[in-house]
Formats: sequence, C-alpha cells, structure tokens
Amino acid sequence: MTPTVLITAATISQAAIDYLQQAGCKLLFLHSEDKQAEVEQLARTQSIDAILSRTYKITHDLITHCPSLKVIARHGIGYDNVDISAASERGIPVLVTPGTNAQGVAELCLGLLLACARQIPQSHAAVRQGLWPRAGQGKELYGKTLGLVGLGRIAQHVALLANALGMRVLAYDPFITDSPYTLTATLDELLAQSDVVSLHCPAQENGHPLFTSSTFARMKPGSILINTARGQLIDEAALAKAITSGQLYAAGLDTLATEPPASNHPFFALDRIVLSPHLGGSTDQSLERTAMMAAQNLLDYLKNKTIDEATLVNPQYRQGATTT
Repeated sequence: MTPTVLITAATISQAAIDYLQQAGCKLLFLHSEDKQAEVEQLARTQSIDAILSRTYKITHDLITHCPSLKVIARHGIGYDNVDISAASERGIPVLVTPGTNAQGVAELCLGLLLACARQIPQSHAAVRQGLWPRAGQGKELYGKTLGLVGLGRIAQHVALLANALGMRVLAYDPFITDSPYTLTATLDELLAQSDVVSLHCPAQENGHPLFTSSTFARMKPGSILINTARGQLIDEAALAKAITSGQLYAAGLDTLATEPPASNHPFFALDRIVLSPHLGGSTDQSLERTAMMAAQNLLDYLKNKTIDEATLVNPQYRQGATTT
C-alpha cells in the first residue's frame, strides 16, 4: 500500500515529511496561489487517501470529490475549517493534535498580557518616533486575579506562568470538576473577580459571540481581555466600544473573527488593543510537534485503523475503528 497524502500547505516540518515518506507515503503539497483550483485538479487526478489539513477549508465538495479519502488529520487543535458533518457522513474520522502547541500559545498569551499591562507597543512606537515618554502608565500583575475561560491544556500552561508572576488564578469550565485552581460556578462569577480574563474555549456551536456588550459590562472596570482561542468568541464592535469607554483597560488578541481583518477594522484605531496574526502555535518547536502528531494520527489510522480517542473530533463517523 502506498498511501497518498494531500498536505494543504506548501510545506510542513521536515521531520514530519521524513516520517511520512519513510512510511511509504506519496505527499502532495499546495504551491499555487490559486489553492482552490490546485485542490480541484488534485482531487480529479489523484487517489487521495488522507488529508493533512492546515488552514485551507476542507469543504463538503472537496470531501465528496475525494472518493478514496479515509482520514483527515488536522495540523492543530481547531477544526472549524473542516466540514465535520460531511466527513462523518462518509465515515471519515477527523483527528486533531491536542497539547502540541500548548506551551507556545501560553507563552504568547503571557506576552500579550504583558504588552497590554505595561503598554509596551505604545512605548516602542514612541521611542522610534524620537520621544522618551517615561511618565507612562501601566499595571503590575503581581497580586492580580487571572480568570481562565476554559481549563484545557493551554489554559493550564497559562496558569503556571501566571502563578510564577504571583497572580491568583480562577477558572470557569463546566466540563471540569476537579482542579488545583479555584473553579467558579458561573462565568459571571469569574468575570466579577478577574482583573484579567483569558479565553481558552472553542467557539460556540451557534456561532454567536460569547463576549458581547453585556458581557463586557459585567467585567471588572479597567480589566484586560486576552484571546488566543477563537476570534468568533468576541463581538468585535462591542469590544472596541468597551475599550473606547474605558470599561476595559486593554485587550490582547491573537485571533479575529475574520482573518486577515479589513483595512478599516476599528481595532486599528485603538492602541490599547494589541494584535498578533494568529501565531500562538507558530514556534519552531510547536510546529514540529504538531506536524509529527498529525502525521502519526493519519498513519496509525491508514496502517492499523487505530485512533487515540483524545484526538477524535467526530466519534459519530460510520466506519469501524479500534480506539485506544
């Protein structure tokens, strides 16, 4: 058997490429600027057994036009770019890579928080303009309360970093009942106590934002919001108003509802909003761990029909598989 694997990017970690090639896989990469046309051509001309998915959308049409497709392995933990229903209907498991980028995302989360609290981007810009504004304001984090919305692997790494800064850690996660950190019964209880709120949960199934104008009104005045999870969690117009009004002190965002944002996005006019281009997991180490786990996930399934339950997104897929 020589499995053909479509990798929806120009490249991935060399270690993962070597791993797949040593296992006898034929690898197809996307090199064209017109990725849709390239994917359509490959779907017509190649017998694709597996897709290793980065950010390109794995649609119902793509899944339908790959009759030999057996497994989709995501290069990351998120799967909102994959049509899960279409995969399940075809009996195709969708597998993710939990924990591989947790340290990288957690460190970026801390970086965004420090940038917001100490106004580092504003200071940097001022010095480059020939100014020396030493009378700037800022907030110390020692003794402050960090509220984590979601307590998965990334949030747990963030909690460790926050503890090192002397912060108190709260968490709200309806799926967690036991934790070394104080759990709140409701989101509102967490918001009322937190000087910093950091989001570590998936987007809501209904697509509506979790943080809206009413949510911001329930946060502590002068608090900081950090989002390294999903941009769809935040009503961006409401956040801009909350920053402008002073209800929130600052926000650090690695994800936006639409990426990249339009050139007239309201966030660009607000220097209290620190932005990064969805690169939380984009460290050399995180990318290699993620690519290797994605490669292992798809090969385990192709070769042995085995799946690690912790990686499986759609247990409703209709094809017998041995879970471990």
